[in-house]
Amino acid sequence: MDKPYPAIFRLDKISELKQTKENFDFPYADRFEEGVFKNRIQFMYSGELMKITFKFWGSSLDAVLNRLPTARIKEKNDKQAIVEAEVFGTGIKMWLLSQMEYLEVIGPESFRKEMAQTIKNMWNIYKSEEGD
Repeated sequence: MDKPYPAIFRLDKISELKQTKENFDFPYADRFEEGVFKNRIQFMYSGELMKITFKFWGSSLDAVLNRLPTARIKEKNDKQAIVEAEVFGTGIKMWLLSQMEYLEVIGPESFRKEMAQTIKNMWNIYKSEEGD
């Protein structure tokens, strides 16, 4: 199946390898650019390439910018920053959730809704313990 993004495999998880005589020829213009890829994926999971926008008001905006090399500050005041970054999908969701209540995804709308649904699902796990 052809996917619009590269597959990622961890070398330490490969248990068997089968060599074939099949060769591949890729035009130079279509070559895989590792540096560009590495700037967009800092996580073990890939996914579709997307541009996300989020508000951040945590203690270290520099840590966010270091973690996401493609991140740019769109707006900033003394309380929060609006950040835009181009990233590959699934892993970024886990990282954004790790920022707890110091971050809000504002775009794209479909990703914002996905984040909200994940947070609702998480809340449902805990609310039964709260008696709600």
